Amino acid sequence: MRGLCGWRGGRGRASQLIGPGSLERRELRFEDALPLQQRVDLFAARRIHRTRGARQQRVDRKAQIAARIDDYKNRRIASQPKNRRSAGSIFKNPQPGVSDKKAWQLIDAAGLIGIRQGGAEISAEHCNFIVNDGSATAADVTLLIQLIAKRVLEETGVTLEREVVLVGFPPGL
Repeated sequence: MRGLCGWRGGRGRASQLIGPGSLERRELRFEDALPLQQRVDLFAARRIHRTRGARQQRVDRKAQIAARIDDYKNRRIASQPKNRRSAGSIFKNPQPGVSDKKAWQLIDAAGLIGIRQGGAEISAEHCNFIVNDGSATAADVTLLIQLIAKRVLEETGVTLEREVVLVGFPPGL
């Protein structure tokens, strides 16, 4: 005859006698000592609890991600040229050992905001952007890129590295 002999609280384990008159015992999970229907009910209750918790975590995580995306979008809208054509950020930020300033700060320090070449202009909203008024040529943009790199090097001693890739121009331009 088998019977539940003892319960060790907090570990989810019980001790069960192996056979009639035997002092030999084996460890088993608490659920195994319950009748089948109670085991099924306990399993279902735990699964529902875990599922609800996991579902809520997913909802919370989605909300966090959406808020983060909105934050990035709002910061980008606030700091980058709006409704104007551009190639995006022109120069990479220097490595920390080279300069503590970002590329736009170096361009600003060189006094280049608003300078125009043909239909291209160094943006007043974010000076690491060159915007096109609709009539700029590739030559206009590349002349501004060269001007920025030269003036920043002269003013700050920092060599800026292009982030944009120039296609159709001689290497090293």
